[in-house]
Order: sequence, then C-alpha cells, then structure tokens
Amino acid sequence: MARWLWDRCWSGNERPIALFDLATFHLVENKVLLSGATVLERMVTSIREHTNRKAWRTLAAKPTAEQRSALTVLLPVEDSRRTSKLDRPRRSPRDITGPGAGKAIDRFLNACVLWNSVYLQEAVNQLRVEGHHVSDADLARLSPLGHDHIRMVGRYHFRLSPELADGKLRPLRTTRETVVS
Repeated sequence: MARWLWDRCWSGNERPIALFDLATFHLVENKVLLSGATVLERMVTSIREHTNRKAWRTLAAKPTAEQRSALTVLLPVEDSRRTSKLDRPRRSPRDITGPGAGKAIDRFLNACVLWNSVYLQEAVNQLRVEGHHVSDADLARLSPLGHDHIRMVGRYHFRLSPELADGKLRPLRTTRETVVS
C-alpha cells in the first residue's frame, strides 16, 4: 500500500482527500482488510510529505551556482507587493476583466521570451561550435520576443520524451532541414 501511495504522490499532484479516497478504493478493490481511517490518513499525509521533500531536494540540486544567484535576486518581496518576482508566475490570472486579460498576455509573453532565450542561446552556441562567426553586435539586436512559431490557441498536450523530461533540449534543425521545410 505504501509503495502504491508513493507512486501516486510522486507522479501526480492529488489532494490528500483524493488520495485517501483512492487508497480506500484500492484496498477494497484488492480485497485488503481496511485499516482504521486515522491510520490511512496518517499514511497518506506522511507519504505526501516525504515525496514533497524528495521533489524539493531533487529540484534544489539542479541549478548551477550562477542560476542560484539569479534566482536569489528574484526572492525579495518589494515593499509595494505581497509576493516576490519568483512567486508571481505560480499564480494563474483569475480576472476576466481587461486588466486580468492583460496579465494573462504578459504571462504568455514572459513564457515566450524565456523559451526563445533558451533556444536562441543554444542556436548561437551551436553556430559557434560549427565555426560560424556570430558577432556580439548582431546578438545585441536579436530579440526573443518573436512568437509566430508558438500556437496561441487550441489544446496542448505535454507528453515529453524521456530525454526532454530530463531537462535536455530538442535538437536544433540544420540548415538543410530548414531549407527543405
């Protein structure tokens, strides 16, 4: 039972009451003698806490020293605000008003800039490795604000291959692939 709960907690983000109900159903379905409600509740809580701690430890070990210093700059809460710059993207816009829509557009543009910045840097690195000259003056005029290649409407499915789930980037297209496409 503990392993089953661990897998559910590790691979999902279900609330404790949902995990409790699923665990009860799992026990009944497998014809296992039900433990008391408080025993099951303590098990769900304990395993959820353990998986959360493991996830945070895993995530905390990933950033480099340079990335940690960049994140540390985002942590302080400004006097006029209630949250830090790092905490703001976690909250989804709830307003269906003009300002709420503006916030949603800002969030989308921030995601585009971040995504494009990562891949632009990767493209520049690849060009330099291949021996092409990339001038700093040209890079200064390069903007990560383009979003024509990002579909803004529709349904999105984020099923990543194991390589991409490990934090690797998709391979860049070669000049030959770009010309043919």
